[in-house]
Amino acid sequence: MNRLTIISVIIVIIAIVATGFFHSIKQSPSGQNINTGNFNTENSNSIETPPVAANDNTPATNATTPPRGYNAAPISDFVPPIDNFAARITKKPFGIYITPATSPVQPERFQGYHTGDDAETTADEQYKDVPIVSMADGEVILARYVSGYGGVMMIVSTIKGQTVTALYGHLRLSSLTKKVGNNAKKGEKIGVLGTGYTSETDGERKHLHFGILKGRSTNVKGYVSSKAALTDWNDPLAWLKEQGAL
Repeated sequence: MNRLTIISVIIVIIAIVATGFFHSIKQSPSGQNINTGNFNTENSNSIETPPVAANDNTPATNATTPPRGYNAAPISDFVPPIDNFAARITKKPFGIYITPATSPVQPERFQGYHTGDDAETTADEQYKDVPIVSMADGEVILARYVSGYGGVMMIVSTIKGQTVTALYGHLRLSSLTKKVGNNAKKGEKIGVLGTGYTSETDGERKHLHFGILKGRSTNVKGYVSSKAALTDWNDPLAWLKEQGAL
């Protein structure tokens, strides 16, 4: 084989190799970086998620799991004794000074500083049963007729080291669902309000007198003669708000 033939063969081989190389480039996906294997996703509406290896220890994301640092609001250990409790306090709130002449309720037979909150009833509720529920889990320590109230129930509760006694006044005595020594659950119905201006309320209008005494107590006073004496009671509305019940 002469030199010219050898040179011709070499040229043909080079041409074949070059043709194969440029053909492989032409078949590569548009936008692919050959050196990295990454795709240019600019102007693309979707990004392909790479598969997760079987031994990948990365925790799965749960859409319902609260983000780190999130604290859900705790459920209160207390509830209001009657629905719309705060909105019903329109005549005799805690601590108001009452006299027969200045009372927002007429006629009035009491005088002094009010030891609880009065939750009023509506015109539609005058001849309907209005349920009253236990403010918290606790023990019934009084359930009887009391002058000035009609039916009264008192329930003592100790929660997170704090002991308080709730007084529910102007209940229909025959409707009471608990006796002294029984336990009541938070939100459990303990009776209904008595009918206004009858013996069920000792002649008072139909409403709930709700008091919260500090500690364990069977003090049934609805009024005290001095403002200083109010220190034995909590302001029910403010106290329930502090506990997250309102």
